[in-house]
Amino acid sequence: MMDQMNMNIYKRKTDPAWDQLYVRLEKDGLLTAARTDSPPFGHHIQWVIRTAAIALLCLSAAALYYVTLPRESTLPLLTTHNDEDATTLVTTLEDGSIVFLEENAALHYPEHFAPSRRQVSLKGNAQFDISGNRERPFCIETEEVRIEVPGTSFRIKNEKDIPFELAVAEGEVKVTAKESKESCLVKAEEKVQLLPAGLRVSFLTDNDPAGEACSRHIRFKDEKLGDILNVLNRRITDTPLSVDPSLADRSFTVAFASDASADYIAEVICISLNLRCVKENGRITLTN
Repeated sequence: MMDQMNMNIYKRKTDPAWDQLYVRLEKDGLLTAARTDSPPFGHHIQWVIRTAAIALLCLSAAALYYVTLPRESTLPLLTTHNDEDATTLVTTLEDGSIVFLEENAALHYPEHFAPSRRQVSLKGNAQFDISGNRERPFCIETEEVRIEVPGTSFRIKNEKDIPFELAVAEGEVKVTAKESKESCLVKAEEKVQLLPAGLRVSFLTDNDPAGEACSRHIRFKDEKLGDILNVLNRRITDTPLSVDPSLADRSFTVAFASDASADYIAEVICISLNLRCVKENGRITLTN
């Protein structure tokens, strides 16, 4: 008897609340079925369960769509443009890959690469030293071709009125013509040209360098000091240059002739950044 009385009291309290919710939903146009004057308590429960299930399904579908969106398409792009004649502008990307931009060339790239691939776009001539990562390929878009590599070194000629050309120094590169969808693999000591008849692969000659090509001046703009020394050690100097780790992330803008000596480079950097050089065991170290 007591349980029945409690149930009646509970019902008298909850029925008006359910009725108010039902009226509000009907007023907002969220109900399609006609409302009865006194919908039973069980009917309300079933309706709420169905409504919650539909809402949960919609939320799950929306979350799945958001997760599967191509995240790289929303990444803001940075642009590096070499607007100085007779120079090579060097940029080190976040993955350690190095790009040598010849005059009037421009590179568009994200500050942070997407998890699945590293994608950039190029206008003009450039050379790439790509850090290896087979699970995260490096992709280069030009107007006429798409280039994909896991990691290697190659040079691109990508000028107007001249056939596209790519020469590989080491490793292999996949090149796909955008218009015809034709693809080919270009290996070390080979080059590929995009001709009217399609992609043509041939061996390199002495007149077709695939790497180590720089203009008379090599230039860095707002690059980290550690990255600058890494490039100079690979391309110019015979004496290794290193920097105290606490200074490696300092930004620096500088240009050197391609035949500059290690001593001259160290002196310029030390004067500009108020550092000192320490020569020891055939190495020059820059410190505070």
